[in-house]
Amino acid sequence: MVVKTAISLPEKTFKRINAEARKRKMSRSRLIASLMEEHWKRMEDAQFAARVKAAYGSDYELDDEEKAWLEFGRRQMGELLKDEKW
Repeated sequence: MVVKTAISLPEKTFKRINAEARKRKMSRSRLIASLMEEHWKRMEDAQFAARVKAAYGSDYELDDEEKAWLEFGRRQMGELLKDEKW
């Protein structure tokens, strides 16, 4: 389901969005939705890392295997959602 909305943007931001959408060969709507999904994913990853650090101690860092699994999951989701209609 797609919901249409109107937003107000500074002209400079609007021009940057138009340029980036043309560069990526996608609509402004799809670009903004994609960027927001990327932003939320980074936020979720940061929140997950904060929860892990809280549970295991502030000096806990993900090891290479854990980082690889997170990246694999990100790529899989990207592949699954690449053809989604925005």
